Amino acid sequence: MKEIIKENIFVSSQDHLELAITFMNLHKVTGLAVVDNGKLVGVLSAKDFLKTLVSSKYLNGHLGKVEDYMIKNPKTIPEGAATHSIVDQFVSDRFHYYPVVDSNNNYRGTIYRPELLKLLSETPQTTW
Repeated sequence: MKEIIKENIFVSSQDHLELAITFMNLHKVTGLAVVDNGKLVGVLSAKDFLKTLVSSKYLNGHLGKVEDYMIKNPKTIPEGAATHSIVDQFVSDRFHYYPVVDSNNNYRGTIYRPELLKLLSETPQTTW
């Protein structure tokens, strides 16, 4: 699974939301891991701030920091998880991405659903 873990797509809790939005647009994703000092502290999904973003555009308001919108203690995938357990997690939950962490909650990357689908569809049946 290492080939589909995106390692450099994350923001800090202290980053401004505008930076996170720019990063999402740049990487064409709708969610980001939030990492402080190498540790996963949350996730940020476009869904979590869309309404606020629209309001700020109409009212010329300012958006806050990532920490104001992030979800703390998100579900994660443990580093080294088996393919079948990763698939089970994506199927059973509604999330489109999961941060990957080691046993000390150090951020290792993020798995996004489209990359998982692509990998599985390109994997020969005999390697399962």
